[in-house]
Amino acid sequence: MGTFILAMLLNPEVQKKAQAEIDSVRFFDGGMSRLSLFPHRVAVDDEYQGYRIPANSIVIGNAWAILHDDAIYPDPHSFKPERFLLSGGKLNPAIRDPETVAFGICPGRHMAVASLWIVVASILSTFNIDKAIGEDGREIEPTHEVSPGMISTLLPFKCSITPWSPQAVEMISMSMSFSVLFHSYAPSTPYPPLHVSPLVPESKLLRAMAEF
Repeated sequence: MGTFILAMLLNPEVQKKAQAEIDSVRFFDGGMSRLSLFPHRVAVDDEYQGYRIPANSIVIGNAWAILHDDAIYPDPHSFKPERFLLSGGKLNPAIRDPETVAFGICPGRHMAVASLWIVVASILSTFNIDKAIGEDGREIEPTHEVSPGMISTLLPFKCSITPWSPQAVEMISMSMSFSVLFHSYAPSTPYPPLHVSPLVPESKLLRAMAEF
């Protein structure tokens, strides 16, 4: 999710477009890993670009390199969720689905994508993600630093996350009240994640962002 937050900080126009899609069809009712995480065992002897890969070798695909191949994704370093969409808003089957690189045939991939989808939609339906303001009154540019190692992740960076409307404030308050009530009945149970609304619709742009 850190990668998503950073993407929103660096691409505010994409954030506003996604929020507009959500806001246009909903209503308020009351108120960067560089390598694939999963190693694979080679079942038979194989060869790749002149390199022999013996059977039973353990290989890890370089997801970052695959997803930044400009032959597949033109201008790969630009954040363009719409690259995965047809003019009608549906996913373009001619563009390689990043999910196949990130998950392969992992049985948990559907739950992972669904979880990412609801978190992204919930955040954008209630919050604005902006650059933090320093003591000197200037915006703090987020760093792009990642941790070293085979599986790299973003290092912490500063940002500002605020409710983007009075209705969002009301909805967040209601959700927190529900969380406290839920916790009072099950004190040994961790607080449930922030629930924004079961009525947040599927946004075409957000779906592409989740696939990205």
